[in-house]
Amino acid sequence: MMNRIPLYEVKNKLGHCCISNTDKYVHWAKELQPEDNDRYFTQSVATEEEADKLIENNWRFVCVNPNTQRMHFRKAK
Repeated sequence: MMNRIPLYEVKNKLGHCCISNTDKYVHWAKELQPEDNDRYFTQSVATEEEADKLIENNWRFVCVNPNTQRMHFRKAK
């Protein structure tokens, strides 16, 4: 979806003053592509302690949601 919309158009739509802010959102959106749902379990957590438990159980860090600050992880099915 994001591949077809010019980045500056997304920037204006979101009301960002800096294109670098918009780029963070685009990166996050690309990391959570829908086609990954067939290959991975996903999990999001709010604390470092929760993240540590996931990492200990072989979950892979994906990104931090810029809106909620929750950390997103995935693990192969």
